[in-house]
Parts: sequence; C-alpha cells; structure tokens
Amino acid sequence: MEAHDAVDRTAFPAGARTAEPSAAWLAAAADDPAQAYTEWGERGVALLPLGRRFDAVRIPEVLVRAALRAHGTVDGPMVLDPGNGMYYALVPPQSTETWACAFGACLGRGAHLGVPHPSRLGPPGAHWVVPPCAHEPSVLATARIVRELIELGRREVEGAAAVPREQCGWCKEETGRPVKVGLIHGGSGGGGDVHACPGCVAAHRLMALADHPADSDGTPRRVPGRS
Repeated sequence: MEAHDAVDRTAFPAGARTAEPSAAWLAAAADDPAQAYTEWGERGVALLPLGRRFDAVRIPEVLVRAALRAHGTVDGPMVLDPGNGMYYALVPPQSTETWACAFGACLGRGAHLGVPHPSRLGPPGAHWVVPPCAHEPSVLATARIVRELIELGRREVEGAAAVPREQCGWCKEETGRPVKVGLIHGGSGGGGDVHACPGCVAAHRLMALADHPADSDGTPRRVPGRS
C-alpha cells in the first residue's frame, strides 16, 4: 500500500476521485507524498519541490491574459496564484538549464511551488487554469511553447502601450481608438484637439475633423442627416 492510500479523502472537494491519478503523480514529487495529501486536505495547496517531476515557469498575469486575448493557447498544466498575480506553467524537469526568456522565470531544483490539488479549479487561492491530464498527468507544456506564449503576450502588451489613448469629450472615458472631431482654440492651454470614442461618434453622429469643409474653424460638427 502506498503512503497516500491511507489518507482520508473526505476533506477533498467533489471531483477529487477523478483527479486522483494526477494527484498521485504530483504528490510523488515530494519526499513524503502523504504530507502533500495532508496539506491538500488542510489548505487545498501543497508545497512541492521543483526539479524532480517538473519545473515551473513563473509568468506575470498581464502577459498571459494578453496572450489569451490574442488567441494564444495554454498547452499544458498551469496554475494561477491570485495572491501574487502570477501564472505557473509546469514544464519538464531541467528546463531551467536551457531557459532563455527575460519575461518569465523558470524555477527548478532548490525552489518550491504551492501546487493546488488537481480538483481545485477556481478561487479562492491558487488554482488550476489548466489541470494536469487525468489519464496522462506527466504530459507537460514544453519550454518552447511557454516561451512562445510569453512572447505573444509581451508583443500584445507593448503594442497596446504604443497606441495613444485620449479622453472622449462626450462620455469622458479613455479610448484607445480616438477619433479627432474638432479643435480647441487659444486660451492659456494653447489649444489642442477634441477627441471622441467610436461609440460617441456613432451615437452623436460626429464628423471626423478630416471630413470638415475647408472653411471649418474646428468646432465639432454632426454629420448631416435626420435628427
């Protein structure tokens, strides 16, 4: 009988039975697998050593979310820790030896990771975004795939930062797709541009400044038509 066979599983949430193969595989990374089960039962998270069964790549939440918005995929087990705003992608052990990406840290031997029980799929606390495969828990993301996800997120974040944001003169919200609809003349501020968000341009039938007639003084205009 293995050490974890004697653990009382009544403390685990529904779905723990189907997640058992993954739990057993993860717990085997510890010196004492039974201790991992004890921690899962008490807190839902077990502190496991890295570099044995898996390493982990720590990725800022903003990069993962940006990559997913750009239709990137998470190809392998991944944990989110809302407490520190970090995602952790599980990759094969010794990935630290060849890791080369400044925007994500690869953690291996000598480090530990708070690993949720495989049935813990949502908050509160650390939880799986993509849990280990129940039938093949040893299938991990490759370091290359994780690097590609990080790079996609970085490009998306840097691209969004490069887009000028302006305040809409109508709804007063900032927009990353400002439409110049007029000019501000003189005054102590020296003048400037009047912008509107696409929603207000449509709702108020605002005319883009580039479409104003030649004699326009820059005062915002509405597109001619029915009221």
